[in-house]
Amino acid sequence: VTAAPPAPPAAPDGPAELGGVQAWLRRAGEPVHLELACAEHPDPAAGPAGRTVVRLTACAATVAVHELVELLAAGAAVTLRLDGCGAPAEVRAHLAGATTVLAAAGVAGLRLEDTPPAAPEGLRLPGRRRRRPVLDAAHMPVSRRRLLGLGAAAAPDVGGLTAHERLVAALHALGVGQPGGSDGGPPGAAAPDLTAGPPAGSSGTAAPSLAALPGPAPRLRARGCTACGVCVRACPTGALGVRDGGGLTTLLQDPAACDGCRRCLDLCPESALSVDGAWPWDRVLAGDPAPVATLTTTTCARCGTLFPTSSGERLCPVCTFRRRSPFGSALPRVGADRVG
Repeated sequence: VTAAPPAPPAAPDGPAELGGVQAWLRRAGEPVHLELACAEHPDPAAGPAGRTVVRLTACAATVAVHELVELLAAGAAVTLRLDGCGAPAEVRAHLAGATTVLAAAGVAGLRLEDTPPAAPEGLRLPGRRRRRPVLDAAHMPVSRRRLLGLGAAAAPDVGGLTAHERLVAALHALGVGQPGGSDGGPPGAAAPDLTAGPPAGSSGTAAPSLAALPGPAPRLRARGCTACGVCVRACPTGALGVRDGGGLTTLLQDPAACDGCRRCLDLCPESALSVDGAWPWDRVLAGDPAPVATLTTTTCARCGTLFPTSSGERLCPVCTFRRRSPFGSALPRVGADRVG
């Protein structure tokens, strides 16, 4: 008699976390084929052997894309099971950008499966189904060596990095955008080959190049920039910077650090910034800051501030105003109707 599978746990409202899975993978020390199932999957235990089945803490549509790519960078092959997912279309839409970039870079190891994986034929009792152990992503097992503090791989330092920066770092670890790394293989580890179908996000046609794929960073342009530096100070990821030298001041944008929040456009006091499309993924991964605007500048003889100039002024606009109006504003007109 085949026992009915246990009822799946209720999916929480929060996102599916993969931090515990990443830590477990570092301790494994060998290539692993991970099969990730949504929290609402009715029976992830059924399927072929050779895969490590992990039930997520929520739907796969809430998985952080950078954490999924970090699993690939750690040498794992990843299969996302959508046959028991409550929102498979949302999962595909959520991962569409990442899967397209991985396909363009030739990175293998990620699959989305819409049908239940078939167990291989073998010796088994009639009426019995092959059952596999299912790990909980929130409570991954710990070996005795780990409990004793032995054989633990060092965790990557991601403190202070944004989700976009972690995604770029994971793609770099896969060799994407690095010299000699176009094959997408992680250094020192090869992800197991998967034969469950075409790569995730592929449609049987040739994948576009990274140069043809728009990334998340908008391509900034500036007209009427005054080099005030408000955008540089307002950028939460440090994607904007200023380079001075030779009488020129250049506003720079780093596509690898820009996550597209567009706060700089909202806070520019001169409304000088605009968007001209998006930086392609090859420029995002290259990590080379691009010039947005270049101004001829000089140092104010009074306050020492750099300011743009075109006719040899010695004072910045603020100091010029203060010299012309020592009290900071025009005095009110005194008339016969003055009170007091």
